[in-house]
Amino acid sequence: MEPFAGSPSTIGNHSESFHRQLNAYALAAGAAGVSLLALAQPCEARIIHRQIGVKLFGINHYEFNPANQSTAPFLFSGSFINQTYGWWNRVWMVPRAASAGVLLAKNGFDADLRPSVVVGGDRVFGEGVSSGLLFTYGPYGGGTLKHHRGNFSFNQTAYVGFKFSIAGKEHFGWLRLKITIHPFPGEKQTTVHIRDYAYETVPGKSIRTGQTEEAADSDEISGNPRSASLGALALGASGIPLWRRQEKLSAAG
Repeated sequence: MEPFAGSPSTIGNHSESFHRQLNAYALAAGAAGVSLLALAQPCEARIIHRQIGVKLFGINHYEFNPANQSTAPFLFSGSFINQTYGWWNRVWMVPRAASAGVLLAKNGFDADLRPSVVVGGDRVFGEGVSSGLLFTYGPYGGGTLKHHRGNFSFNQTAYVGFKFSIAGKEHFGWLRLKITIHPFPGEKQTTVHIRDYAYETVPGKSIRTGQTEEAADSDEISGNPRSASLGALALGASGIPLWRRQEKLSAAG
């Protein structure tokens, strides 16, 4: 009678092959665990990106609350004066907490940022000149389409960099907006289109304006063979030969 698959005679006949496969499996399983541990930190990192689609015109207010906290860390506030002798538009982005701030330009006003600008690090954040004034528009306050107070231009998409606190820890983010001239009447009034925003969930980690996803791991970008080795091991027993070749190349380099 033929022995069944798990009989001692079968195991004895194939013990060398069996142990080689078992050792390879154990090594691959352990390496996969190492790989998962190595990837655990990047997987926890996440950028929150949300659409808003808010329009502010005239005397309007909007509480900007990136993380949906009990108290919004920022307030957008609009003012519109329409008198017979002149008219004037103003909009502010006002930090409402000591830990909140807007990225500032050299002139002290809120900075009008382009895409891919780093928000974080040693950049200067604060309330800004005139309590966070973004712009003015209208002859009453000395502003026209080409000349007004504040850094933000009309009819152009722009970014605002900001920081705020979650559970006592500092986080960085960006907000995208566009300021247009609203035809009421005679193009006197402005409209602020607040499009979307994003912030980094890792405390103290910088983010670039317009960035909505975490950047690739630095090892992958630089071509570090160690990162590739962990990936090969995660393949299981079939990845062992590849892992060995990569380790030899790494040692030779």
